Amino acid sequence: MEANMMTHSGYLQFAEALVFAQGAKAEAEAAKHAILCEKSGDMETAETWRNVQFALKCVGFKKAA
Repeated sequence: MEANMMTHSGYLQFAEALVFAQGAKAEAEAAKHAILCEKSGDMETAETWRNVQFALKCVGFKKAA
C-alpha cells in the first residue's frame, strides 16, 4: 500500500466533513470531483473521490442534511 493512500476511516471522516460543508449535495460533489480528476488524467485522486463517494453511499451521509 502506498504511503499517501487514505484509510477507510479517513474516507469516512472526509465524507462526514463533505456533508457538513455541502449537505445533501455531498455525493454529487464527490462524483463531480472524480470526473474532473479523470478528465485531467489524475486517476489516483479520482479514485480517492470515488472512495469518498462510496463511503457516502454506504453510511448514508447524503441523507444527513
